[in-house]
Amino acid sequence: MSTSSVQATTALQNLATAILGRFDKNSDGQLGGTEFADFLSTLVGTTSSSTVTAALSATTTTPLIASTSTTAGAYDGTPRSAMEGFDFAKVRNLSHDTVKYKFARVAWSQDLSSITDKASAETLLRSMLTDFSAAGLNVLEVKGDSIKVKDGATEFWVDVVRGANSGSPAFQWLVQS
Repeated sequence: MSTSSVQATTALQNLATAILGRFDKNSDGQLGGTEFADFLSTLVGTTSSSTVTAALSATTTTPLIASTSTTAGAYDGTPRSAMEGFDFAKVRNLSHDTVKYKFARVAWSQDLSSITDKASAETLLRSMLTDFSAAGLNVLEVKGDSIKVKDGATEFWVDVVRGANSGSPAFQWLVQS
């Protein structure tokens, strides 16, 4: 399966949005020098943020990452399509890394307007596979409006699109027994 630049761009945008959401302490939609230093310190794990801040202040005074909060998919806004049964505070909390919320972060920016039946739901879900993988969600199979995921040693099916045939679909997380 080939990866399109649109899917890669979406994954990078989701990553940038997640980083921004976690490290933008003053909620101005940008990462300033100190905030970016905190990000780098967390990424590297050994350098103090004051050391990184000093190095950054010598090279730049402008924010390093601009906000994507005005675009669909920013976790601080609303999801692009209906999402039922998800706690949005958990979607925004990147340390909440269950398979359900990994799925929700990818689904957040997806448009369900093309969903008219299970076949179109499957097409959309298949187009999301690269983003699922980038989010750390191990999707083994897609069938209709459901995905088969692997969480540790456990594999299970989840119905992730409610009302695919209804004309008003929504993302959901309904584990199949």
